[in-house]
Amino acid sequence: PVDGSTNCSRNIPYWSISLCALDSEGPLVALVVNCANGERFSAIRGQGAYLQTPDQREIITPALTKRVADSVVAVSGLPSHDFGWKQFRALGSAALTLCDVAAGRVDAYYDVLTSGHAPWDYLGGLLMCTEAGAVVVDYENRGLVTTDIEARRTLRAAATADLLADLTRSSVGD
Repeated sequence: PVDGSTNCSRNIPYWSISLCALDSEGPLVALVVNCANGERFSAIRGQGAYLQTPDQREIITPALTKRVADSVVAVSGLPSHDFGWKQFRALGSAALTLCDVAAGRVDAYYDVLTSGHAPWDYLGGLLMCTEAGAVVVDYENRGLVTTDIEARRTLRAAATADLLADLTRSSVGD
């Protein structure tokens, strides 16, 4: 399925196709393609995460941001209050936004929607973050790896564990 289908239907150039193969240990290999510009993010467990553009292939790494006050945070949904971030963005594709965390384009991703995301929306981006060194959790501390197509998860991702902890403190009440 398309992740960012509203963006796609409105010709907003931020939507993707995300694939992730699982084995008994979790995500094994993933590909997330920004269908609007052709960027391809790929990862293989234990071998890092990469961005392929028409001109080059590069290893991706997250930013080193540790404080919410210094961060650009991508959100899904409308937070009930200002978390004290430097700036925030609502981008519209969980898979691509997780890749952007992994690549250091945004510092964190915060989902405030109670409906959550389906596994096909985030598993590819999860492997990108894991391989790049970023941190991803579910708001309710549920396991992220699932083959249950009815399952939904409320994601929180950050470039660093310190930033995730600070973001969690800042979001109390949301």
